[in-house]
Amino acid sequence: MGLLDGKVAVITGAGRGIGAAVAKLFASQGASVVVSDLDEGPAQAVVEEIKKAGGKAIACCGNVMEEATNQALIKAAVDSFKGLHILVPCAGFCNDSVIQKMSLEVFRQMVAIHMEAPWMLCRAAYPVFKEASADGVIRKVIFISSEAGSRGNAGQTNYASAKSGVIGLMRTVAKEWLRIRVNSNCIAFGFVDTRLTQADCGSTIMGAKIGLPGNLRQMAEQGVTMRGGRLLTPEEGAGSIFCLAIPQADGINGQLVEVDSGVGI
Repeated sequence: MGLLDGKVAVITGAGRGIGAAVAKLFASQGASVVVSDLDEGPAQAVVEEIKKAGGKAIACCGNVMEEATNQALIKAAVDSFKGLHILVPCAGFCNDSVIQKMSLEVFRQMVAIHMEAPWMLCRAAYPVFKEASADGVIRKVIFISSEAGSRGNAGQTNYASAKSGVIGLMRTVAKEWLRIRVNSNCIAFGFVDTRLTQADCGSTIMGAKIGLPGNLRQMAEQGVTMRGGRLLTPEEGAGSIFCLAIPQADGINGQLVEVDSGVGI
């Protein structure tokens, strides 16, 4: 028996990193999962891994910065699994620069992926959540922010602004959706070891370089360890999201949880 038996979850950015770890963990605990990613190959690989382990999952891919993709994700959940209980808008990437060297286009790109996309997913889910609220089950939206959003970070005015906006979005959704029995919470991650924080591999997402320049990666890692912390794994990141998704966390609503191995204390 799993802690998420009978639940249906939509997870964006689930082809890699934290999102993939969330999809696998949720499925292992009984949830039926819609795995969404910009790239179909990684998403299908996660689905196959889940199915091989005995879980239930489908892939529904596309650009979450487009409204049609978010609508398709909600439809996929309802059509394939006959319900919707959990949203985890995890898709995202960075495009860093100091403010005087950053273009307006690059600033808006981060707002679109980190703030507008979760907003569109929530708006698309609202009719389903509202109709289902009569069953008395508490449903969940678990937003993904960053300590760049809660505390700021040099070189990331775009990313930090968008991730700060996610916190405001979460708290407002928490107030608006009390009446339809949907809890809204947010995880603000510190340094999680994913391809976005590894040394620059030369790949890009929509024109943005993936990874950190080698010297910055080294400095960031040293900064964490010097303060007594450590880099977190994607699986540890997924665990914190899972803690908010389970029925035992139904009393938690409107909260920001910083997950950073204690560095921010």
